[in-house]
Formats: sequence, structure tokens, C-alpha cells
Amino acid sequence: MQELTSMGVVRQLFEGSRREPPPPARSIIEQHKKRVVENEILFRDVNERLKGVSEGFGDVLPEFEIICECGNAVCTQRISLTLDEYERLRAVGTHFAIRRGHESLDVETIVEDRGGYLVVQKDAGRAAELARESDPRGAQ
Repeated sequence: MQELTSMGVVRQLFEGSRREPPPPARSIIEQHKKRVVENEILFRDVNERLKGVSEGFGDVLPEFEIICECGNAVCTQRISLTLDEYERLRAVGTHFAIRRGHESLDVETIVEDRGGYLVVQKDAGRAAELARESDPRGAQ
């Protein structure tokens, strides 16, 4: 059997099937999910720093830009939002702001469409645990 190296191939093989992927495929899927969450956590941390810089300007900047918090490690798309919108986003440690089309529905669920971006929530399980454990504002 040929080695499975692509998440798409693994999903295609087992999508709609009652069978569970074999242990090596499950391991690939779990590694992928972990990488997605780790990338989103990294972008959340960067955005916390960007927010701090924006707060220094106070009334001068009613909106500021954050980096899309999707799981794609090379995504650099920007999202504009107000400080209040950002605070609402950060109120839940498992919520992330992403551009439409960047969602990874195997590890997250869309919970809100805010026009220029989506708010996604990490699904229960290890993805949500990692998001909560690494929340720079503490467990929420």
C-alpha cells in the first residue's frame, strides 16, 4: 500500500465511511489538527501584541488590523476590527478570527460571521484544550 502523505487523500479514503482510519492515518490526522491549532495560537499571540501597540494610539486609531488567525502558517491576510470587537473575540479562549474560506472544519466550527471575517471556535477535544491552555489571558 502506498504511504499516505496528504490530508486530502486520507480524508477521501475514509469520508462517508463507517470505518475508522487505520492507526497511521489517525496519527497523520491528529498531527494535522495539532499543527492547525498551533498555528492559530501563534497568530493569536502576535495579534495580542498588535493590540497592545494599537492601544498606545487610543483615540487616534478607532480600528486596527490583526493577522488572520487561520491554521495556514504562511497566511498574512489582515482583518480590520475595533478594539471592542477584538475584546469580544478574546473573551472566549477557544475563539479565533479568520478570513472567510480559511476555516478548518475538521478542528473548528464557525460561530459568527462578522462581515469582513469569521469567528471560529475550536471543537471539543485536544484542539480546544490547546487553545484554552495557551490563552494569554488565562483560562476562560
